[in-house]
Formats: sequence, structure tokens, C-alpha cells
Amino acid sequence: EFGATITYYIKKAPKSKKEESKEKEKELADENKPIYYPTWEELREEDREEKSFTLFVVKDEMGTVVRKLKEGIKSGINRITWDLRFASTNPVKKVTDKNESGTPVMPGKYSVEMYTSINGELKMVAGPQIFEAKVLDNSTLPAEDRAALVAFQKEFWEFN
Repeated sequence: EFGATITYYIKKAPKSKKEESKEKEKELADENKPIYYPTWEELREEDREEKSFTLFVVKDEMGTVVRKLKEGIKSGINRITWDLRFASTNPVKKVTDKNESGTPVMPGKYSVEMYTSINGELKMVAGPQIFEAKVLDNSTLPAEDRAALVAFQKEFWEFN
């Protein structure tokens, strides 16, 4: 994929209440012990539990948030790629759009911070990690003033 690839390691993904109760049921069944049936309140709590996720916050040199990328938590080595674009300004989101993109960002230094949300609690786990976005010299008609081009594109997409 094109962009800045962020590689990270999760030692052990957290388990949801539903997964924990299924494990307990399996253990009790393996030991031939009676299985406890949860109350309606416990079932409702399992059903309403927020799924755990990782959140990556990309900021520019000024500390302004440029993009947020959300991903589920999986054990092991994981990767997520930021496509070096701002978030979309389109107010209508399609169900299939995971992280809809807007216009390309300016070349320069950026930082990324990693957060995890477990049981609704957002906690910073890594960062800020600094990296640099560069322009590839592969355009037929390169922009003379890239800052003006990016400003125009952002304004254009807000009215689109």
C-alpha cells in the first residue's frame, strides 16, 4: 500500500466479556461441572460492551491532528498504512468506507501516537513517533507552489 506504514506489536489482545464467559463455559463443560447461565442483565452487558480497538493519531509539525486511523486489536505483529491524506470532508459516509481519504498532505515532518481503547477507556500506549513525508519526483506537471495547491484542494473538497 502507498503511504506511511506503521508496524506495531500486541502481546495479547484483550478478550470481551462474551469471549470470557464462553471460555468459562467450555472449562466447566470439560470438567463435567454444571454450567452457570448468565442473567438477562449480564447478557445485556455483554451485548452492549464496546469492542476494543487501537487508534492512531497523526499530527503535523504544529501538533494539529491531521488524521485518525482506527483498527481492531489483534495479537501479534500488525500493520496499518496512512495514505498521506487528510480525512475526508464529505459529511456522508458509506458503510463500506473504513477510513475515507481527502486531499494529500504537505511534505514535511509528522508524528503518530498509538492509543488503545479497552472497556471504553482510551489510553496512550506509544508515541509520538516522528517521520517525514516526501514528494516523489514522478509527476508530469509538478506544482510550483505545493502549499497553495494543498490549500486549494482542501477548499475545493469542502465545497464538493
